[in-house]
Amino acid sequence: MAAVDALLQRALPPAVLQRMVASGSRIQDVAERAAVAIAGVTGFGKWARAHGDADAVQALHVLAAALDDLVRTAGQPMGIEKIRAAGDGYSVVAGLPEAVTCYASVACRFGRRMLQTARRLNPEDMPGDGDGPAPEHSDDDADACATTASGTPGHHKGWATGALKLRVGVHCGPAFGSVLGTQRL
Repeated sequence: MAAVDALLQRALPPAVLQRMVASGSRIQDVAERAAVAIAGVTGFGKWARAHGDADAVQALHVLAAALDDLVRTAGQPMGIEKIRAAGDGYSVVAGLPEAVTCYASVACRFGRRMLQTARRLNPEDMPGDGDGPAPEHSDDDADACATTASGTPGHHKGWATGALKLRVGVHCGPAFGSVLGTQRL
């Protein structure tokens, strides 16, 4: 049963999980002030057709694992929660399920960190993100992309060659969040 609990804790924000245990599966949240950061891989469809399904899935897995680690280590303390990863898209929210005072700023800052994380998957791009001063790093950072904190390989030739790049957009305003359905998270 501990494995099931651990899986649920990875799948749902703690506040949502506590409410589901207390009141059942019907969870709906409304926030008048929230921001959603949506990331996508530019040119992924064309790249995936040229490289095959297995390679495409592995490239996305490397990115999703790196972004999951970023959410866990940097995002959650800022008030960021992962919404989902689907296809070449990855979405996070600031302001749900818990209110965040500077939700727009938090989402924008986290979006920049998402871009930096994707760039770190290409060790040749590590000194800076091309948009402002270079982030602090040491010589050990080049090897840091070899595995994520969860032990997942943190590199793939699509990222290492620069063929794949991430873009991020942020939308601010009212938001509605819910746990949908009753089967499979």
